[in-house]
Amino acid sequence: MENYKSTCIKCGKPIPLGANFCHYCQTAQGIDAFSYSPIDDHPDRPYNETTAPDLVTSSVLFCRNLGNLTGHMGRADFWWSTVGISLVEMVLGFLAIISFGSFRRLGEETSLLTAAPLLILLAIVIAGNITAQVRRLHDTGHSGRLWLINLIPLGSLIFLLILCEPSRQQHNRYIQKTGK
Repeated sequence: MENYKSTCIKCGKPIPLGANFCHYCQTAQGIDAFSYSPIDDHPDRPYNETTAPDLVTSSVLFCRNLGNLTGHMGRADFWWSTVGISLVEMVLGFLAIISFGSFRRLGEETSLLTAAPLLILLAIVIAGNITAQVRRLHDTGHSGRLWLINLIPLGSLIFLLILCEPSRQQHNRYIQKTGK
């Protein structure tokens, strides 16, 4: 991260990363001082809601925004949460298969009672995955309706490429401007 600097929360001038005070206006820097901007002032810097995306924090972010179709989700947060949630989906699917496989041993009613909560939880996670993909589309400047491209043959491959696009911060109607 040596090519990144922080900007002063008052005057906006570049200051060293992690500085407590601005060298120009002497303003104390708070949590807002850590809005990183590259030295070349590239307007479409990567966006992530978590400061350090990883498997756990991004998966927690996914769970917090499970039903949220508005807003946007940065590329690193999206892919880390995809890995974390895919692991959860595999475990849930495996447990559902095991409980369905116990039809003969436990009886049909008991097997359905054990498998139904797992299948409901799996459906919730899959629906949450769709909302995360819509938020990722918003981060790249695309409409959430573009998700429907998954329904056409080979559309999933095109959709995957769109999800890999970098964040688009300028001229993006899906990102709310905050007055900073």
